[in-house]
Amino acid sequence: MRTRRNDEFVVYVVSLSSLTRYVSIEFIGGFCGYVIGKKGLHSEIFGMVGSVAAPMLLRTVTYGPPTLLRRLASLRRVT
Repeated sequence: MRTRRNDEFVVYVVSLSSLTRYVSIEFIGGFCGYVIGKKGLHSEIFGMVGSVAAPMLLRTVTYGPPTLLRRLASLRRVT
């Protein structure tokens, strides 16, 4: 008995503007969080924590709390 192969695959299209927005929030927010933590609080540990926490804070402030439906709605499915 032969099994049927599933030849379907899913392609997700991510727009360049959403990719640019994500990268800019990650790099600029992470750098600013690091500088504020390192220079402002004079601690390397606070700098590392700030570089991780600042992009999450920026995304939460600008877009609201993340939900699964909002993430899925930003992706377009092409078959």
